[in-house]
Amino acid sequence: MGDQLYYHYYSAVQNEKGDNYSLKNLKAGRVSFAHISCFNDPCEIALLPDEIPFDTTNSDMKYKYELYIRVFCFSKTFQNPLMWGHYGNSHKGFCVGYDLNDILNIPEYKEKLRFKEITYTDIIPSLSNEEIDRGEALYYKSSDWEKENEFRATIYLSFNKDTHISEAEFKQAREEWLKSNPFFEKVVDSHLRLPSPLSSNVKEIRSRIQTIRKDIKGFEIKNHAYCAFTEKASGETVYGKFPMRVDCSLKAKVIYIGLNTSDEVRKELKEYAKSNGLDIYEMGIERGKYSFISKKIALL
Repeated sequence: MGDQLYYHYYSAVQNEKGDNYSLKNLKAGRVSFAHISCFNDPCEIALLPDEIPFDTTNSDMKYKYELYIRVFCFSKTFQNPLMWGHYGNSHKGFCVGYDLNDILNIPEYKEKLRFKEITYTDIIPSLSNEEIDRGEALYYKSSDWEKENEFRATIYLSFNKDTHISEAEFKQAREEWLKSNPFFEKVVDSHLRLPSPLSSNVKEIRSRIQTIRKDIKGFEIKNHAYCAFTEKASGETVYGKFPMRVDCSLKAKVIYIGLNTSDEVRKELKEYAKSNGLDIYEMGIERGKYSFISKKIALL
């Protein structure tokens, strides 16, 4: 069974309301596929060999990725100290193993789900338009990340009348986002309220700010992603609105408790494992080595 398990590290952090979504999702038998803006590597989704990876200003295809695709990441190992330190919240979280067959058959998106291993490379790959269109850019990362042993499940959201919005609705949401964005507020405050000796520049600065506003094709507000991109076939601009996260059904097969996981979280994990007939382990440090081992917990 171990060869067919893929792992996800959880932080077990409570939000400001005291909710622990890591535990909630585990108990509900679900996982949350995330918008690509949640990635922690700014060099991802580079589409051309000569492209600056984090320069997304003029790529309609990148906005298309943001609009249509949601991602859930797995690792092939539950014993990586770096993963426990980062994704596992300094070893205060937990790690869950999921069965490959269950991943491939997530009921909500069974026909629109891809599962693939990440290719690690030092050179941005040269991808065809067809490869880019089907999301291949999501499966390449810098060699610096190789120790993560990452696999990704991606789902493709349907673009229909429920997600297609008008240009007017897009612009209204963009203005709302701009007003709530501290960067643009600071720009307005610092440049449009200039002292009188520099008043001749105000019109030009205002024009530049308006141009920047109009060029913004993608933003996130109220748990939704908004994007505008140009359809190659028709040349028309399409406006869309999708949820930032999409919950899907996926039940745990095994649980690993971190070295620094709190007693409260440990108790909840053990109770869940016992009531659902799951094996549960706690992580430890192998004597004389910089490596982790797991010890099965007897649930009485």
